[in-house]
Amino acid sequence: MNETDAQIKQAQRPKRSSARSGATVAEQAPAGTLEAPLTQALDTTQSQVANLQHELDRVSLTQALIDTEAATARVIDLTERLVDARRQITELRGELETLRIQHHQIRAEHETMKSSMAFRLATLIWNIRNALRV
Repeated sequence: MNETDAQIKQAQRPKRSSARSGATVAEQAPAGTLEAPLTQALDTTQSQVANLQHELDRVSLTQALIDTEAATARVIDLTERLVDARRQITELRGELETLRIQHHQIRAEHETMKSSMAFRLATLIWNIRNALRV
């Protein structure tokens, strides 16, 4: 226990009557002797509280900055992933369109072959063969 704490405890004790003179402890002490240490202890305590509040504010600000940096990094990461996904969607749409065009061309070629005289003759021969079960 330091000297200031001891002075505060001494000042907080109830005033007791002195057995000899009938005067209280506060009445026996000179007028300003208890007020000065109490004022000094109060100033010290207020200074400590102010220092703790300042330190708490500093720690809170540091944590807020760390949280902001983490959130910013996450936003940047998500943005990059979104851009990559959008690029991939664009590429896949282009590829799909190319495949649709190729499919349409192949179907058109197939329909042309089916409508040709050679294909119709081959189909007729195939049907006669199946009918004869050869």
